[in-house]
Amino acid sequence: MRVDGKGRPVVGEAALEVHILVEYWQLGWGVNELAEGYPFLSKGEILDALSYYHDHEAEIDALIEANSPPDSEGA
Repeated sequence: MRVDGKGRPVVGEAALEVHILVEYWQLGWGVNELAEGYPFLSKGEILDALSYYHDHEAEIDALIEANSPPDSEGA
C-alpha cells in the first residue's frame, strides 16, 4: 500500500483510495463484484486493500466518516 499526496492510502496504478473499496465492501460487495466495478484493479490488489483496512480500521473508518455527506437531521 502507498499513500497519495494527501496522506491517504491508495491501491493500484490508478491510485484508488482504499476507503472507497472498503465502503462498497461494507455494503456487501464481494471481491468479484469489486473486481467488476473496478476492472483496473486485480483481485490481489483488492484483497490487499481489504487486508490493509483490517490492520488500520480506525484510520480508514475516519476517512470514510470525513468523506460522508453530513446528516440531514434538523434540515
